[in-house]
Amino acid sequence: MRCMRESKKWLYADMPYFNRWMGEHTADTCHWRLIPNDIHESKVGDYPSDRADALGIHLQDWRKQGSHILIAPSSDTVTRFILEKDVSDRQWTRETVEILSDMTDRPLRIRNKPRKGKLSGPMVETKPLEMDFQDCWAVVTTCSIVGIQAAIAGIPVFCHPRAASAAVGNLALSRIERPDMPDRRQWLNTLAYRQFTKSEMRSGYAREILHQLL
Repeated sequence: MRCMRESKKWLYADMPYFNRWMGEHTADTCHWRLIPNDIHESKVGDYPSDRADALGIHLQDWRKQGSHILIAPSSDTVTRFILEKDVSDRQWTRETVEILSDMTDRPLRIRNKPRKGKLSGPMVETKPLEMDFQDCWAVVTTCSIVGIQAAIAGIPVFCHPRAASAAVGNLALSRIERPDMPDRRQWLNTLAYRQFTKSEMRSGYAREILHQLL
């Protein structure tokens, strides 16, 4: 927050958008996301598809039908940071439910960020995300990576302007029944150029890609 207030450039490192350190990915093969001047990349750049192709991600066609709306709040800390005000994840969820209830008759389903002790995320989740995606009309979040997974699955996303899904998502809940469904190819290419392996960071490759943005 201090860097943002003082307009200083900074680099954020966290779990990647794809190829997390879990399952088949080891410490050497997994990626880490590196974001210049924010916690997510919300803009689309001009990048080739080589890194996205190497990830083997298939963009499914946008859905034109579905039943429920999935609400996926971010963590409490991230919610306060991204909104830049003292609003907890629970408060954001309550307010979002109230707004949507006035705009649609669709069933609302809430998927809180999974937690177990000091761990969080998909490594402690017991209910597969695919189950919540079944017959899902739209996903609503602040900036959860669930929004990225939804966009890849072809599910319309509603999110904060600073979310990684913002470039292919919707920023106004008033469009919940008529969501935009833009092209996602260049968006996916950009996200692939915001995460790197340890060897790519050691070699200076990541610095070469990101230095012009810092």
